[in-house]
Amino acid sequence: MRPPGRRLLAIAGLLAGCAVLPPHPVNLEFPAAGTRWVWHSVDSHGTSIAATWTVLDDGVWEGRPVHRVWDTRDVRLHDTATGNWVATLRDGQARLVASPHEGTFSWPLRVGKSWIASIALHDRERGLTSSPVVTFWHVDRWEQVVVKAGTFWAFKLEGTPGINNVTYTTLWYAPELRLVIKQVRERTDETGRPLRVVSELVEYHPTP
Repeated sequence: MRPPGRRLLAIAGLLAGCAVLPPHPVNLEFPAAGTRWVWHSVDSHGTSIAATWTVLDDGVWEGRPVHRVWDTRDVRLHDTATGNWVATLRDGQARLVASPHEGTFSWPLRVGKSWIASIALHDRERGLTSSPVVTFWHVDRWEQVVVKAGTFWAFKLEGTPGINNVTYTTLWYAPELRLVIKQVRERTDETGRPLRVVSELVEYHPTP
C-alpha cells in the first residue's frame, strides 16, 4: 500500500495538473470600448518606449468592420472577424496595411493548435508592397505569467519565421483581459547585431 503522504502528494499533483490546462478552447473576444492600458517595450540596446492605448468604438474601414485602438497618435485597426491587426492610420490615412490580416491569432485558441500566417504588407506612404511574409504559429502551453500589471493565466504562442521573415516571436494572451500581456521579439538588426525586444502590460483599466 502507498503511504498516506505519497497519496496526498499524488492527489496534489493531479490537482496542480488540472489547474495548468484551460477549461475549454477560448474564442475571440475584444476589449470593450473605453478600455485603456499602458504597454512598455525595451530592447537589448537599451531603447525604451511606453504607450497608452484606448479602445474606441468599432468602425468600418474600406468596407470591413474593424475594432479601433488609439495611442493618441495612431489608430490601429483590427479585423472584427479574427481580432488580427489589418492597418495603422494617422490623421485618417492608412500608413501600413496587412493583407488579408496579420494572422497572429486563429480562433478558438487551444494548447497544441498550429497554423500558418501568410501576409503581404503595404506601405501606402511610400507605395511599397512586400512579398508574402510567412510565420508558423503554435500554441505551446497555458501558464501563469507575471507582468507589471499583475499575474494572469495566459496562452503562450510561439511564432517561427518562414519565407521573407526573420523575426522569432513569443507572446502571451490572457483571455481574462482579452489582451496580449507580454511579447518577446528576436531578430538581427540592420548592423548584424542580435536585437531582442521585450514588451509587457504595465497598467490595465477596464471600461468604467
